[in-house]
Amino acid sequence: MTNPLIWALLVITIGFGAIGFTDDAMKLLNRSHRGLNIRIKVAAELVLALGVVFWVTMILEAPLDHGLALPFVKSLLIDIGWFSVPFAVFVVIGSSNAVNLTDGLDGLAIVPIMVAAACFALIAYVVGNSVFTDYLQVHHVPGSGELAVFCGALVGAGLGFLWFNAPPAMVFMGDTGSLSTGAALGLIAVMTKHEIVLAIVGGLFVLEAAPSPSGLGDRAAPAVPACSVGTICRRRARRHGTKASRCDPLAPEDGIAALVPSPGVPLSHPAIVAAHDSGVEVVGDIELLWRTLPEPRYIGVTGTNGKSTTTALIGHLLRSAGARHVRVGGNLGTAALDLAPVPGDGTFVLELSSYQLDLTVETTFDIGVLLNVAPDHLDRHGTMAAYVDAKRQIFRPGRLGTAVIGIDDPISRVVHESLRERAQLQVVPVTVAARSRRGVSVAKGILHENGKAVCDLSQAAALPGTHNWQNAAAAFAAARACGLPPDRLAQALLDFPGLPHRMEKIGSVGGIPVINDSKATNAEAAARAIACFENVYWIAGGRPKEGGIDAIAPVFPHIAHVFLIGEAEERFAATLEGQLPVTRCGTLDRAVAAALDAACQNGREGTVVLFSPACASFDQFRDFEQRGDRFRALVPVDRVVAGEEAKTCTR
Repeated sequence: MTNPLIWALLVITIGFGAIGFTDDAMKLLNRSHRGLNIRIKVAAELVLALGVVFWVTMILEAPLDHGLALPFVKSLLIDIGWFSVPFAVFVVIGSSNAVNLTDGLDGLAIVPIMVAAACFALIAYVVGNSVFTDYLQVHHVPGSGELAVFCGALVGAGLGFLWFNAPPAMVFMGDTGSLSTGAALGLIAVMTKHEIVLAIVGGLFVLEAAPSPSGLGDRAAPAVPACSVGTICRRRARRHGTKASRCDPLAPEDGIAALVPSPGVPLSHPAIVAAHDSGVEVVGDIELLWRTLPEPRYIGVTGTNGKSTTTALIGHLLRSAGARHVRVGGNLGTAALDLAPVPGDGTFVLELSSYQLDLTVETTFDIGVLLNVAPDHLDRHGTMAAYVDAKRQIFRPGRLGTAVIGIDDPISRVVHESLRERAQLQVVPVTVAARSRRGVSVAKGILHENGKAVCDLSQAAALPGTHNWQNAAAAFAAARACGLPPDRLAQALLDFPGLPHRMEKIGSVGGIPVINDSKATNAEAAARAIACFENVYWIAGGRPKEGGIDAIAPVFPHIAHVFLIGEAEERFAATLEGQLPVTRCGTLDRAVAAALDAACQNGREGTVVLFSPACASFDQFRDFEQRGDRFRALVPVDRVVAGEEAKTCTR
């Protein structure tokens, strides 16, 4: 670490990274797209770049200090005098912000960064070696060979980023990464005197960020980044005669009506920030559907757990009771903009994540359903309060006539109480804690409406456990708000076929039931599944979420043995070892084999093998469906029971 060029490079990298980190942190802490004041940000970049460039100018000897090399021309350094200083500052800041503008989902900027770093690794090594420079008749920069090591490290870091961030993307570079790497590349170009080469290589950034060839037309609605929702938005917009393209430069004078990001893109994404700063509206696919087809009835379903089952169940109830033109989708199955249009007397039943609700602006639902609220997605929302605020958008005033709210968790109870005083709004509480004379309740498996028995949910094979009873009660309440008769709904509840990966009985091994509950991506959902059985051989793990697995503690008596996989293995083991038998398996393949062996050897009556991960799937799988499909494939069942669900539980 005696090379001053390396020290200058570290200072510029860390300094610009600190500026970017401050900007990112302010956006997260303030839960806003606005971060560091733009004037302060540019001033900090200017001061830092100017100081480091002066330092480099003092390090380099004439003619390198004020020289500029021309590509493809040997032994030529043009002396540009002290103009070299502002020119070098421009290169550093320009490179930094070019990378920042190119940054996007799934590594949109990281590949051009890696290409540029690889090019400059070669350049730095060549101009730092006097043998090569004499042979090639190019200028020699003493000490620059060590810059190749930094460039190599940048390429390696980029490969690691891409490997970890394989779709679906989980980490975004942000200003922290983009400003620091861009500034580093700019300074390396200055130190090796190949600023023009950087401009040539940097053309990749321009190509990466450029609008699609279709261009922007009147009232264009850009979808960013390239993803399933973006593709659907473009397809649907063009179907209705509206121009749509992928683009980043956003300004009202471009004729852009709205930016339509995928729900998974954080609101701090540079394109979204640019849209807000330019006065361009940012909306999601749900908002576009609602504005395009406002006449039909809209039923929105949200909650931390149970959304998919409840959404599918509402659709099943409506169709079974004779409702016409029912479309089910959103965050479940078919994306909102791919749903077939319905006439004014039709119904859209939409599952809505907090991400999707964040991107609604005017959308109001005729019937809003909030099942429950527990800590989840805090990496996106920052705080629990922000997460709850997103969920509350399901009850935005307007055409909302009925609010169905589960009241068995404290946060949802607070939301329920806050809505009871709203005029002209029917608020229907849902509980599975006890029979209630108001709203819809379940006691000992019996579904009640305003205290009157409707049906016995313990006879619904596809709806085992109190968590599914809550889903059934909420779906029943939503269907009743549509004016459908309770007797027809009662029969439809018992006929519901269920959804895959949700308490799905895939068969048995040696007479022991095997349950696929891959959709249980948090501890609360897994605890509800475990509570349905007496002697559980539990397979858990994946990418852990905020809050850990404290919610599992009350159901420890139901667990015979735990088999851990994925990134959560060490963390979960630290909590569970000493309280339960634990086997660390690493992969799902090993966990399935170990759990089946242990259950068959030691299992007693009531034994089940339950795959209920309590984690996200992204450490080893694309999504929970792929994870559940892999689990199915690994289980050598005695017989596959088509459509059969897990044994009914009365807990």
